[in-house]
Amino acid sequence: MSLFIDNLPHNATQDDLKTVFAKYGTATAIMTIRVPADEEEESEPRNCAYVTMSSNAEEEKAIAELDGTVWMGKSLKVQKVRPRRN
Repeated sequence: MSLFIDNLPHNATQDDLKTVFAKYGTATAIMTIRVPADEEEESEPRNCAYVTMSSNAEEEKAIAELDGTVWMGKSLKVQKVRPRRN
């Protein structure tokens, strides 16, 4: 039961994410990732995270209420982690 959160604000911390997702249930694990920008582009690094929730119901509620909302100036993209295809 994991979620992928994309388009995070650059100053968002794991504690910030824990506070946000606590409104929807128990976030048992949070891992943030900062992907460096392409050197040829003048864009900022990409920030994203994986959040593990305690149940599917909590996960669905978080997706329904957070996907597309603006948080700390950025429009969040929240979706279920899809299994890898071989």
